Amino acid sequence: MGKSILLIEDNELTRKLIEKFIELNNYKTIIAENAEDALNILKEKSPDLILTDIMLPGMSGIDFVRAVRERPDYKDIPIIVLSAFSTDTDIREAFYAGCTDYIVKPIDVNEFSTKLKKYLEDNS
Repeated sequence: MGKSILLIEDNELTRKLIEKFIELNNYKTIIAENAEDALNILKEKSPDLILTDIMLPGMSGIDFVRAVRERPDYKDIPIIVLSAFSTDTDIREAFYAGCTDYIVKPIDVNEFSTKLKKYLEDNS
């Protein structure tokens, strides 16, 4: 398990399910229950991918994406938003904030695995 994924999800059941999917794809999971904790984690760890929910306690996932994109040292980390919000407006707002991709909940495991591989495959 070389590559790591920072998962920001406040719902315990959802977090455990996503973490299990990540492990089944042979990646390491770093957990944050809110955006503020995730920003603190980023000060010490550099994940290969970030997955964030939009609806989080305190700072929203969209504001988290904006905060990450303001930091030059984080600009190359892909960020995938995971959300039950599925309107064009919701998705567009996430992309305008700087996310790399968007997955609508409930998560399709095949789509999830494909996107993990897309952003974590070794292109060297």
